[in-house]
Amino acid sequence: MVTGDRHDSAFLGLPRADDGRPVDVTFNSGYTLVAAGAQFRVRAGLTLFLQVGNLTDTVYDHALGYPGLPRAFAAGGRFDIGG
Repeated sequence: MVTGDRHDSAFLGLPRADDGRPVDVTFNSGYTLVAAGAQFRVRAGLTLFLQVGNLTDTVYDHALGYPGLPRAFAAGGRFDIGG
C-alpha cells in the first residue's frame, strides 16, 4: 500500500501548551507498507496460513500523532468441520 503526503490540518491554529505559539503542522508524510501472506492446504478441510504485516517495519503515522502498527505476524489454521 502506498500513501502519499497529505494535508492534516487538525492542529492548525491550536497553541502549544509549553509556549503558546501556534502549531504549524500542515501535512503528514507519505509511506509505503509491504505485507505478505501464504496458505497451505494440508488436506481436505485443513489449511494453515501465515501473514506478515508491515514487512519492512516502516515507521509511519496514519494521522499525525497516531503511530501506525509495527511489523506483525499472524499464523493459524482453518478447519472445515462437516459440510
